[in-house]
Amino acid sequence: DYVGPNNMSAGRLLAAHLAELGATSLAFLGGTHGVSARLERLRGLREQWKKEGMTWQADLAIASNAREPGGREAVRLLLERGPLPDAIVGYSDTVVRGIFSQLKDEGIQPGRDVAVAGIDDDPTAVHLHPELTSVATHMEIVGHEALRLLLDRISNPARESVTKLISSSLTVRESTAAWKGRRGSS
Repeated sequence: DYVGPNNMSAGRLLAAHLAELGATSLAFLGGTHGVSARLERLRGLREQWKKEGMTWQADLAIASNAREPGGREAVRLLLERGPLPDAIVGYSDTVVRGIFSQLKDEGIQPGRDVAVAGIDDDPTAVHLHPELTSVATHMEIVGHEALRLLLDRISNPARESVTKLISSSLTVRESTAAWKGRRGSS
């Protein structure tokens, strides 16, 4: 049995939102290379970005550890590769805390100079400055469903395996909503 967040859906939601804002270049920062959650989030972003008519730039997908220092390092690598993209999606809200810190150290204001979003919608998202746009992966629901499936498996060990993906939901906040991007320059 498997229960988990729908990581591809999380990526799709963010790509559609950022394209709707007018972003035409997108970076995905953080997450350990080869980890299934990172691969699924990246795939959802990439597929939706292309569906929105945008060109996906593979060199703007930078793996790092899934902690704040990984976000800082990913921003340094991103800036070495060329100009700042219109938007950055962090692998998780934890990674975004590092992304925010490094951007500010570089004199770049998240939400104003670049749209930034994360995945997980952890409680700290509203305490960042600017408040972070994030996709909730509803880990409390994942936990409840996993327990329910475990108890069902104990009482019925011969039943077929079950895979359940929990839907994601987007909460738009200042880190993308305040970004003017191409709308502000036309």
